[in-house]
Amino acid sequence: MSFANDIRETAEQNWSDELENIHDEAVVSVHPIDFYERKMVIDYLYKYLNTEDNIAVCDFGCSTGYMLKDIKKQNAKAVLLGVDVVESGLVKLNKSEPDIMLFKFDIANIPFPDGMLDIVVCLNVLEHIEKDEKVMAEFSRVLKKDGVACLVVPYGKGLYDYYDKFCMHVRRYARGELLGKVKKQGFIVERHNFISCLMYIPFYIKKKINRNFYSCLNREENFNRAEKDIKITKENFVMKKVFALDYFLSKKMELPFGIREIILARKK
Repeated sequence: MSFANDIRETAEQNWSDELENIHDEAVVSVHPIDFYERKMVIDYLYKYLNTEDNIAVCDFGCSTGYMLKDIKKQNAKAVLLGVDVVESGLVKLNKSEPDIMLFKFDIANIPFPDGMLDIVVCLNVLEHIEKDEKVMAEFSRVLKKDGVACLVVPYGKGLYDYYDKFCMHVRRYARGELLGKVKKQGFIVERHNFISCLMYIPFYIKKKINRNFYSCLNREENFNRAEKDIKITKENFVMKKVFALDYFLSKKMELPFGIREIILARKK
């Protein structure tokens, strides 16, 4: 396993070992929104993953590597790299996938040479970083010409609540914000859509209630309520079916809004 020497403190990256464990065990591994998010990413990247054997793919914010493992299933000969600021997830991933090259560093200052990568993946990470445009500029720098980046962020600027605070989010993205920032860094948007459109209205109402009634929770109350929300949504059979239907619709059309926003962008 490889680790960069100059590493900022985890708190500055708005993530922690505690959140890493909760997120990995209770959310990413089984939650339907994350399951179908990864399926959408594979759909978006499919033709790029199958162009050649030795393409270089890096997942920035890889955690314990669910996305990287899905990518490996599509192209077992791809050169896979994973980056995160929390070591515990990288250690777990290294045990299960020792062939994946792993790094720990601040992604606003990526220590990779120019034009090193064919594909960049960054899922639910940019919202944790104050200088997200600097990170996008770094993605552009390390990508080859015509390389692609697949980005996912939480949507709905006015919906920031205790759960976002629990997740240490700096922001939720406004309409057009991610598109504008990506284009500003010289990318051409190839595909754009939203994730979980059908759940957005109840999600919107829940978020507004949270903002009005639960904005002053202490740290323990914040964690308890967030963990309860995770359990309810990941175990709800009806919601799982709705997420599946939403994924089907997203393959047929560009949805008008959603809980998360997804972009596939190509470097000029």
